[in-house]
Amino acid sequence: MKFILRLIGVAISIGLALLLLMVLINETFTKTVFKTDFMESGGIPIPRFVYKLSNVNRANAVQNNHFITLVGKGDLENARNNYLNKLNKCYGIYYYDSSNEITITKYNIVDSGMYRQMDINYDYTDYCSDRYVLSDTWFDDYAMIGKIDDLNIKTTNLVNLVDTLKKSKRVINPVVSPNYKSEYAVSFSYSQKSVRYYMDIKDFSENEIVVIKYQKEKNKQFAVYEVENAKEVLSKLY
Repeated sequence: MKFILRLIGVAISIGLALLLLMVLINETFTKTVFKTDFMESGGIPIPRFVYKLSNVNRANAVQNNHFITLVGKGDLENARNNYLNKLNKCYGIYYYDSSNEITITKYNIVDSGMYRQMDINYDYTDYCSDRYVLSDTWFDDYAMIGKIDDLNIKTTNLVNLVDTLKKSKRVINPVVSPNYKSEYAVSFSYSQKSVRYYMDIKDFSENEIVVIKYQKEKNKQFAVYEVENAKEVLSKLY
């Protein structure tokens, strides 16, 4: 019996030692920042004793990082707010960290009772950059289009839609609603100076329409306009 108890004690000791080793070698548990080799500066500040679950972080890809901790939710929220409040916020949901050259796309904290879960997602791209903003000169470009391809509505309806947008007020600081899903999309493509462009015109919210211009899923730019009853306006075009 004593031998069995000793074995149990040894097993428990080994288990505790392995657990201690795991938390000590974890990349965030004993630190107050989360940083990867791809970040340009000091990393993302987090409270100590936050354990990062393993995942692969790669350059030029959206990074999804998951953490667990016994630290109180209030302390985690304070650390998050202190960090995000110093960043450049755009579209209502994105935060650009110019020091690390990343955009925070998600920073969630969930209280699971005995422990807390954290999700910090980011991209190595400046979502708040002006290069994603579509200039109103797209109206002039549209007027110069010789041939429109792949149009999913009648040409006369597209002409009327563009005219409506041209008369509408532009939204200077649009806010993305994560839970909103577009129901209608007018799409077409055209060639200009040997470059193929694609355009999508969708409902962005109940009273907003977004115009997206891009080249084969790259170089996307967009502009948002105030249009009352946006879904109804678009639905009548089909």
